[in-house]
Amino acid sequence: MGPILKKHFERYMSFVVFIPPLTPRFLLGWDLMKEGIGFSQENIFEHIKGENDEKNTISTLREVVAEFIRKRKWEPYHNPKDLAISISLEASELLEIMQWKDHRLEKLMEYPEFIPRVREELADVLIYCIALANVLDLDITKMVADKVRMNQKKYPIDSDADFR
Repeated sequence: MGPILKKHFERYMSFVVFIPPLTPRFLLGWDLMKEGIGFSQENIFEHIKGENDEKNTISTLREVVAEFIRKRKWEPYHNPKDLAISISLEASELLEIMQWKDHRLEKLMEYPEFIPRVREELADVLIYCIALANVLDLDITKMVADKVRMNQKKYPIDSDADFR
């Protein structure tokens, strides 16, 4: 390995060792499992009961995310500030998929990469949201229920508001 390549390799490796990847694209590993690759050192899916919402709970997903982070010893890097930044970055990547495209769903669906990319970026956002809730010990169900109650008061059903 030449000196320039060695320098870049060492710089890259120091980044990898000290800072965990910002995008946990294969955190839940469905794409890897479909390809038959899977995880050789762990069974991150021992908590998952099928890969759909009907058979799992929020607490199951919380356990999967927490276990993935714990096994990689990433807890020191998963502080509220960095997780909030990561949520924002991943949300921007989600938005980028739709940038400069027609906003109507039927038009977006014409792009073959639309749904796979949305799934990937939305999963990243959700994973970081779950990780932040875990770090702050927030009850996701209570948090969502409280916010919906607030919104019910703010936006009553009989409201004449036109949101177009």
